[in-house]
Amino acid sequence: MRDRQAHGERREKGAALIVVLLLVATLSFILLSITNVVTSAVKRSAADRARTDFYWRAAAGEQIAKQILEKYLEAPPPKMALGEGIFAKAIEVPIEGGKASIEFRDATLCFNINSLVTAGAQGYDANPATIPSFVNMLTAIGLGEGEARKISDVIVDYIDNDSLSQGQGAEDGFYSALPTPFRTGSQLLSSISELRALDGMSRGRFSRISPYLCAHPTTAPGKVNINMASDAHAPILLALQPAGSTASLTDIKAALGALPPGGLSNVSALTPPLAGITEYVVTSDRVEAKITLEVNDRTIEEKLLFDISTPPVRLLARTFGDDY
Repeated sequence: MRDRQAHGERREKGAALIVVLLLVATLSFILLSITNVVTSAVKRSAADRARTDFYWRAAAGEQIAKQILEKYLEAPPPKMALGEGIFAKAIEVPIEGGKASIEFRDATLCFNINSLVTAGAQGYDANPATIPSFVNMLTAIGLGEGEARKISDVIVDYIDNDSLSQGQGAEDGFYSALPTPFRTGSQLLSSISELRALDGMSRGRFSRISPYLCAHPTTAPGKVNINMASDAHAPILLALQPAGSTASLTDIKAALGALPPGGLSNVSALTPPLAGITEYVVTSDRVEAKITLEVNDRTIEEKLLFDISTPPVRLLARTFGDDY
């Protein structure tokens, strides 16, 4: 009898111990979960503070870049060229806890993809005058002619107002059948990043052609500062050649190499194959400012696009890291 009682007490103590251990394990798990949540919240809060701090500094950088441009344009130079004035080198800006630099670049040397269409009473239609030039430019940078025409066709179809596909283009019928359906814009593109949504525009293809493109809010080709051109821009200059021109990429590079150091003061001094191009100018009406911020071992890059054609200086677009 006494043995059974002792045995029962031991069983009760064992059960109580198991309950206590389960409670301890449960509380430990709860405390660990709370700790993880708090730790994650602290990290997110720190990251949010750092990101907010970066954005405030970037906003200050925008104002500084704008003021530098306004000061530069108080006495507009007769010409703007590589290696001169604000385009000579990056400008260092002292900031608390780090450093920043602003690098100004010409933003006129690009092919306006909106010039692939013309504006009419019924909306936008394909522009037969600029499409061959666009194809020539893409083939000059190494794309096949079929691939270049495909890109041209899908851009035109995305902008134009009709529902008829170009040769290799795609209209609403194609895009509305995608897993995430959408419709064509039927309006000018506001950013070259919109090309990423178009049929056949892979990441690799976009990366290859984007350095040569821009999206102006007009169907006009846009003015190009010939003083800022280098061999890398030769495909763009090839696209500006008049119909029937026999100039090659090699010819254009040779002509660029013959330009005087510091650029020209008047486009009338240009010689073939650069002469006679109405889009050529010797000053830039669009300038990009690249701001690089380095704070607490972190780096962020912001690109700003300014219109400086007429006072006041206007900010057209901003992006962090990627293209406009």
